[in-house]
Amino acid sequence: MDERPIVVERAPQGGAEHFGSSVWANLVRFSELLEDEGQLRGLVGPREMDKLWTRHILNSTAINSFIEESTTVADVVLALGFLGSFWRSLAQAFMLI
Repeated sequence: MDERPIVVERAPQGGAEHFGSSVWANLVRFSELLEDEGQLRGLVGPREMDKLWTRHILNSTAINSFIEESTTVADVVLALGFLGSFWRSLAQAFMLI
């Protein structure tokens, strides 16, 4: 069994300037929830925590610029729906079903 301490990647600098302070605050809070509950709930594994921002959170924001306001988005996955939960934290004006 791997007993190495879990290292969690911290939020990068400049996020509030890029995303806006409200959205950035939501992203930071989402990352804190993932840090606290992500492994327990099967959203992220222990070996992914050192890539939490670069691999999971920031990569998930890439599609956001393609979603127009007042758009309906369906999060169709076989698992819990990481992206759907994540998109909710972006506070965009679209409907998530």
